[in-house]
Amino acid sequence: MPIDRVAEIVPPAPATRLPGAGPMVFGLVGFRGRVITVFDLGVIAGGNPAADRPDHRLVFVRRGGRLFGFAVETMVTITTADEGVGGIDAAAGLERGDVRGTVTLDGQPYVQLEVDHLLGRLLA
Repeated sequence: MPIDRVAEIVPPAPATRLPGAGPMVFGLVGFRGRVITVFDLGVIAGGNPAADRPDHRLVFVRRGGRLFGFAVETMVTITTADEGVGGIDAAAGLERGDVRGTVTLDGQPYVQLEVDHLLGRLLA
């Protein structure tokens, strides 16, 4: 995710599931006196739930004046992604507009998300 959109990265926190919400919604999490909707990026990307891993992280991002969260499997590094969408097949659940760029670290492909597009799609 673009670092200028990231408010904070925190260890796992308990979530309150929302009745009727699909598996891509991890739940509601209390964060600094606010209730934040957290999505599971593992499910969104077409894989296993990131929140099922005991060492997952919550990444809180800004969109407009609001905060949203994503449960992610792991934080690897902070780096610059290359423009383009090569390697998007590594995240089959993402749409082309969800991806800002890609990066390969130690032979593993990673995608940089276009947060506004992804959240717009999730909140529609």
